[in-house]
Formats: sequence, C-alpha cells, structure tokens
Amino acid sequence: MTEDHLPSKHPDAKLLERFMRNEVDGRERRLVVRHLLAGCSRCVAVTGHFWSFGEEGSKELPAELHPESYGGVFSRLREGPLRLSELLGLPRSAGLARIEAEPRFQTPAICELLLGESQRTGEPALALVRAEWTAAAAGRLDARRYGAELTRSLQGRSWACLGNARRLMGDLRGAEAAFAQAEAPLQEGTDPLDGAELQELRARLLADQGKLEEAERLLDRALTLYRTLGDRHLEGRLLVQKGTVRGLAPGPEPARQGIRCLEEGLALLDEERDPPLAAFGLHRLALLLADAGRAEEAWRALRRAKLLYEQHGDGPNLVRLRHLEGKLAEARGDTDAAEAAFHEARQGFVLEGLGGEAAGVLLDLAIFYTRTGRSPELRPLVENLLPILRTRDLREGAAAALLFFRRLVETGHATPEVLSTVAEYVSGPPGPRRPVLR
Repeated sequence: MTEDHLPSKHPDAKLLERFMRNEVDGRERRLVVRHLLAGCSRCVAVTGHFWSFGEEGSKELPAELHPESYGGVFSRLREGPLRLSELLGLPRSAGLARIEAEPRFQTPAICELLLGESQRTGEPALALVRAEWTAAAAGRLDARRYGAELTRSLQGRSWACLGNARRLMGDLRGAEAAFAQAEAPLQEGTDPLDGAELQELRARLLADQGKLEEAERLLDRALTLYRTLGDRHLEGRLLVQKGTVRGLAPGPEPARQGIRCLEEGLALLDEERDPPLAAFGLHRLALLLADAGRAEEAWRALRRAKLLYEQHGDGPNLVRLRHLEGKLAEARGDTDAAEAAFHEARQGFVLEGLGGEAAGVLLDLAIFYTRTGRSPELRPLVENLLPILRTRDLREGAAAALLFFRRLVETGHATPEVLSTVAEYVSGPPGPRRPVLR
C-alpha cells in the first residue's frame, strides 16, 4: 500500500491493528508512527484497544518495548501535547534547560511534536528555537527503550530540521554544519525516505547559495527513489522544487523548463497533504509565467496561491504576491491598480520586518513613477525611507543604496535606467522577490 492509498487524515482502524501486529510494510509503519507521535488523540484512542502499556521504570522490558517493536514508543502518548504546552510558553534557554534536565521531555512524541511546531511556524526565529529544542530532545532518546531505528530517524530528522531553520535565518554555514550532523544517523540503516528528505533540504540550501546544478543533482537522487516507490505526491513535491531551481537559472530556456516542471509537479501534488508547498509552487509558477509574458496564466496561478496562503496565514508570502500583482497590473497598463499594490506591498514588508524586500518595492514604485511621467511623486517616497532603514534585516549595502536613491531624487538624476541599477543591487535581478519555501 502506498501513502496515496492511505486515508488523508487518519489511518483506519484496520491499518492500526495491522500495525500493532507488525503486519505492515516499512512505509505504512512510517506513516502510522509519525501520525501517532504528532499527537492524534483519536488514533491514540483506537490503538489503546490493541496494546497495554508497560509501567515506566520497569526493569524488565515488556514485549511491546522490545527494540524491534514500535509499541513502546506510545507509552503515555496522550501526555505528549500537555508536555509540549509546558515548553511552548518558555523562552529559548529555559525550554532548552527543561529538555536537557527532565527525561519526560526526552521522548519520541515530544520530538515529533516539536518538529511539527518548527516546520509550521511562519516565524524563522521561532522555527529555529523549536528546531534547537528538537535536536536536544532527540539527542537524549533512550535507544534501548524506543528502538535504535526510530531513535536514529528522529535524531537525523531533528538535525535536518535545524539545518533548514538556520537556512531560513540566513545562517548558511550553520545550516551546512547541521545537515552534516544529520547524515550519520540517517545513513545507519534508517528509512531511505528520511535520507531523501534530507537531500531535499540540502538542495534548498544549495539553491540559496547559487549552486543550482548541485541542487538539481540532489533533487534528482530523491526523485529517483520516489518514482521507484510509485508515490505520486512525493514525486510532485520533488518536481516542484526541481522546477523552482531550474527556473532560477538565467535565460529563457531554463525558465520554460522550470514552468513545465512546476506544472507537472503541481498536477501530481496533493494540496491537502502539503498546502504550503502547493502555494509555493503556484507562486513560483506565477512569477515565471509573468516574466515570460503569459499574464493571464500568471493571474490564475497567483489567485490559487493567494487562496492557500490566506487559509494558512502566511503573511510574508501574501505580501510577495501583492508585489507580483503590482507587476502584472503595471504590465497590462492598469496604473491605479499597480500603484495601490506597490504601496500596500511596501507597507506590508515593513510590518513584517522585511526591510530588504520593502526597499525593492519602493524602488519598483520609483521606477513606475519615472516611467509614467510622475517624477515629482518621488519626493514623498524619499520622506518615507526611515521605517525601512529601521528594519533589522536590511543589510548595510542596501541601506547605502537607499541613501544613494535619496541623493538621486534630490539632485534630479533619478532616471528609470539609474533606478533599475539601484533596484538590482538592492533586490538582486529585476522582478519580485521569490517566495520562501520553509
């Protein structure tokens, strides 16, 4: 049975019973374990009919706690969400101290719950804290109690999660170190799918570093495994990421290949299983379609992405879509809509603390004004630089470029060509910033 044929939300009772009798294949076991550890009270209740828990502190390991069995993993599982709630209200250092000192936080359930918290949050700094806590808890798992395979899997996944969280914070060197730490436990006979997921995350780091060919090679390795397993959703997930990487390369042909790859991946992807990735793929597709002059198709992809972002509260990417809406409106000659979108995107980025992207939108707006013969309206933009300059993520070079922009306006030398050069320095190549994949 593949994951595509399993219930989208809950494994059914027959599958859970087969799981407890050890009559499932590796992929079914992996699905059930992660589902239960993530705190599903309904399925914990169902499985309660199929085993009896051993008492904590018992010197003799009961049958369900044998290293080859997963039964013991779920001892006192219902307490996992309650223990998690004790941690979530604590600052970083206090939470880390509790995890390191108290065995009740050193369980697979806590690891799985913290992994979910880190992956779901839209705040990179908070995702990093949750990932640090996960690695601390996983590093203290008792392999004799929980089994060597599950212990290695959680340790490797926790370090991979930490690497991705560091990547999102811009700590690329720290991300590399964490991914290297993840490799050892995942190479010691654990589920190959865990290793494939690590390759996905490493590919994202390589793409951020501009190492596009290396990123594609890693994605192709994982894609080969997923195709062998016949999992359409996982294959679609890899194709979305491969299309994203291919589309980052310069030139029209890589863009066309990226569009084809993204469309193929989105057709295979199950939106219900991974809404953030579906939104990301649609967002990236909209950007490539817009750059290719296929505006109507871009609008359709943008609207679908916007709906998914709204459902899941992804504020930064919603602002990025608003920036793209301004670009598309400008391309079709709707100046009022373009101006409104640029203003809203600039303000939204400032509120999100994304000063670099706010600066990029401000310069897009300045170029828009000069192209439409409204150069006098540049002065109010100069007067609104302070909120952007106060944002913490604005690098020093971008701040200097904004001050240079102010000087251009004051001296009357702000032409579209010069402003485009400044905009490219601040934001990279012309066009809206790409969405962030967490």
